[in-house]
Amino acid sequence: MYKPVSPLATDGTIAYRSANGTLVTITNVRAAVEEGRFQFSAFLQDLPNGGIDSTVVNSGGANAAGTDNAAERSEIAPSRTQNLAAGYVTYRADDGNRYPVVGADIRWDIVDQTGGTRISAADEGGMPTGYRSQDINDNALSAATTTNRRDGVNVRFPTSDRNYPFNNLTGLASPDTDGFSWITLFADADRATATVRAIAYVNGTEVGKQNLNKRFAPAPRLTISKDLINPSPNGYFGLNEPAQLRITITNSGAADATNVTVTDRLTSGLASAYTLSTVTDANGNPVALNTVNGTGFNTVIDVVPAGQTRTLTFTARGNAVDTYCDTAAVLQYTNVDFGITTTPNLSDNECFRVAAPQLNIFKDFVTLDAQGNVTGSLGSNYSVVSNQTVGVRVSVYNGGTAPATGVNVSDVLTTGTLANYRVNSVPAGTTANAQGGFATSAPITIQPGQTRNFVFSVTPTADGQYCDTGSYSAPNGNPAQGNANACLTVATPSLVINKVNYTGSTAPTGTAAPTPTLRPGETYNSLITVRNNSSATASNIDLYDLLGNNPTNGTNGQPLFVNFGSGSYTIRGVTRGAYYDPASRVVSATERLTLAPGESATLLVSSTIPQGALPGEYCDTGTYAFSYPGGTPTGSARACVNVASIVATQTQMTDPGDPFREQTEFAYVSAQSVETGSNEGLRDNVISYSFGYNDRVSDPRTVGGVFQIRKTEVFYDPTPVRDPVTGAIVSDYTNPSRVALVEGVDYFLTNVGTSAQTVRLRSDFVIQPNAVLYTRHTVIAPAGTARAQQYFSGFYWDGRGIRSANTYGGISSEPSTIIAQ
Repeated sequence: MYKPVSPLATDGTIAYRSANGTLVTITNVRAAVEEGRFQFSAFLQDLPNGGIDSTVVNSGGANAAGTDNAAERSEIAPSRTQNLAAGYVTYRADDGNRYPVVGADIRWDIVDQTGGTRISAADEGGMPTGYRSQDINDNALSAATTTNRRDGVNVRFPTSDRNYPFNNLTGLASPDTDGFSWITLFADADRATATVRAIAYVNGTEVGKQNLNKRFAPAPRLTISKDLINPSPNGYFGLNEPAQLRITITNSGAADATNVTVTDRLTSGLASAYTLSTVTDANGNPVALNTVNGTGFNTVIDVVPAGQTRTLTFTARGNAVDTYCDTAAVLQYTNVDFGITTTPNLSDNECFRVAAPQLNIFKDFVTLDAQGNVTGSLGSNYSVVSNQTVGVRVSVYNGGTAPATGVNVSDVLTTGTLANYRVNSVPAGTTANAQGGFATSAPITIQPGQTRNFVFSVTPTADGQYCDTGSYSAPNGNPAQGNANACLTVATPSLVINKVNYTGSTAPTGTAAPTPTLRPGETYNSLITVRNNSSATASNIDLYDLLGNNPTNGTNGQPLFVNFGSGSYTIRGVTRGAYYDPASRVVSATERLTLAPGESATLLVSSTIPQGALPGEYCDTGTYAFSYPGGTPTGSARACVNVASIVATQTQMTDPGDPFREQTEFAYVSAQSVETGSNEGLRDNVISYSFGYNDRVSDPRTVGGVFQIRKTEVFYDPTPVRDPVTGAIVSDYTNPSRVALVEGVDYFLTNVGTSAQTVRLRSDFVIQPNAVLYTRHTVIAPAGTARAQQYFSGFYWDGRGIRSANTYGGISSEPSTIIAQ
């Protein structure tokens, strides 16, 4: 018997690990032994149905020893493996719970063996100074160990290697466990046995004894691997493209494995898109499956002989883009010595990626810069006017994980009149077709994440709706075909304008309004109405009206305009004052107008005929103007007023005073005047004179007199002096403003005998309103003229209005008496 040495001290101190984690010294070891407070358990394997609970042992908690279970003291292990035999000592403290004991000694003896079973290692080997060296003796048939302290310096378990692996079934993964001590058993033969007696001592007193039965036998050693037989050179498979998978089970052990249960399950990827084919063996023969579904199967391989492999092959497909990983596992197998062996960690997985192009097509109208580059999107429904050019973009996007190959893209007009739809250019790499679009000249490839844009421009030339459809086709597309529509609504604003001139407060209605006739000084209204007769909104409309004018009645080549009175415009029931520009004589709305379809706006202008305005037609024009892309339409409407001819004349004839003596010269002065209120002068003036006739009612043009004309003088005064109240002329032919006319140039004389004469002014000589024509005749009563009777002298004036061509004039006479010389 050897003297045990405590790892706590050399004086044989024994302690237990309390519930709070501290080491508590057992002060009266002898009494504790006598009271049976110590308990010893020895085991080879940890079974789930009782006995040592390795999880509790590892934690060092109370009641760690559990209950005795004889099944845990018997074990079979694979040949030539190192196997733990575990010892565990506990102490029942005053609280009634059992705690692991540190410093108890255990004696291990192989009392019976076959096949050369020996103790190959113990937990006292390699200890530092102060600890016993490894105590294995009696040709490795005996060993002495001491229970460990978890925070001490404990010998490691033997290192496993390929030739002699470590086969630990005790459930304890570390020697750093309170109250735990161990040895390993090893045999050189394929088949071997050993009976091991384990005795626990505390301060030299035995506190427990157990027998362990160990058996070694040849065992299978299975591995499983899974690989992809046909890896894709692209790194992915297409939709529903077969991926060939192989499961390889290898038995590198010394015994056959029978009834090997193999499972394969999809563990990652879209299950609803995953399908499996028939499972076959290495010879291509179908393998019977116990259970099978869309994502996996179970099967049993009858035997995997020692040193051999078995393979299972199947094909998997994914019809959706994803990464599909499935795991193959050996669940259990059977051996004549070991029975059913479960293998929860014997598995391998393999993945294959399914990638596919995910094509989408979009179509929109776009704005383009001068170089044809897209500067903005206008959406897939857009409105323009006729002859407006707009960009069109067809976009095909690959949102998938693989290139789309062999892609053809086209565009055709599907709604609208092709003759009114002009394609200005086609995208690069395409060819124009006869359907108002294009088609790719050759199939293209679209990489993942790439968008191929096809941009062109169109110009519709007539109102209507034009829809065109962009399409793609791709053999490996997902989907293989697609299309997108975009519709262009062409609605061109169209305005109509009407204008009517009227007097009074109410504008006439109907298709033909009469032309008002006015006098100078009278007022009339011009109503200009512009209406949107189209289905498109018209914007930025300028609405204005030129004042009425007569181009032939002005001066210096400029037309004569009527006078502006007032102006206003009305839109949507709101009336605002209009703007009048005196320089241009234009009345306009003070804002640019917008008219929705069916809406109208009006411009009302009040004008006055100027005093003295010449007769004739005075017309003015209302106009609208606006612009839109592709057009700058204008429109106008003309309306007129008539200015009536107003001519008032004055005539007068005077003599220096009666009576006159025969054979003595005396003078008659006649005056022909167009009154100030007249609006036109007279031309083609002819004045017929007769001097000295007896009947005052006679027509001077047809009656002859007895007086003889000696001299004729003609004067023209454009600004005679008039009475401010009566308007009568108070100046005479001597007024400084008068001008003497020249015979043969300004006027022409025709004598009828000696007493009658016609004064004919030059045809284009005009007696203007306010002006007066004086004619001074020097006459004589010849000898023999009858005396003491009254004679009459007079004239008849005939002229035509310079604009109206109406005939105006007058007649006047003066009585005279002749007396003897």
